[in-house]
Order: sequence, then structure tokens, then C-alpha cells
Amino acid sequence: MRRAPGRRGPEGRLQDATIEALKRAGFWCWAVTSGTYVRSGRTYAAAPAGTPDIRIEPFGWLEGKVPKTPKLREAQRLWHEKARRFGTRVAKYTSVPEALNIANAWRNER
Repeated sequence: MRRAPGRRGPEGRLQDATIEALKRAGFWCWAVTSGTYVRSGRTYAAAPAGTPDIRIEPFGWLEGKVPKTPKLREAQRLWHEKARRFGTRVAKYTSVPEALNIANAWRNER
């Protein structure tokens, strides 16, 4: 469930800052909600569990992790493995500069 503005946890704040920086750098990107969420008492399905936090079109997917908890959850690890088997780029990052470096490297490969 989405938190009110200003009440997001460390990973949410990292994701927000990363999307802002990527957009300033000219990337087309957006946040992705995965798993399920409840709104007004109803349960909704979003992207499959483990889907990374950010889509950068047409380059790939980014999963943000704060240094305090840098490991992927099992669903995330499985999603990353499946994506790579299909030739989809996916990367984990722990800072905005690292995310920008990854995205720029992907853009420069084209």
C-alpha cells in the first residue's frame, strides 16, 4: 500500500530521488508497483512479485536497495534470473549516482 508523501521508507526515498535524477538526465522512466495492494478494502494485483522498482524504457529495469539491506528478496532474485534468461537488462543499485552510471552505460551500448 502506498504511503502518504513524506512517509516513504529509505528505499522509497531512494527510488523517488533516482527517478527524478534519471528524468533530469533525459531518461524515460517510471516506478513500478509489484505484488498486491489493498485500497478501500479491495485487493488489487500489480506487476508480478519481485518486479524491480524502476523501468527505464527501452533500456532495462533497476532495483533499488539501501546499503543497510542490500540483498534481494527471493522473489526479486528469481525475477532477475528469469529476466536475464530472456535477455532483459536488470540491475541492483544502492545510490543515485550508481543508478545513473548503470543507465548511462546501457544507453551508451545502443
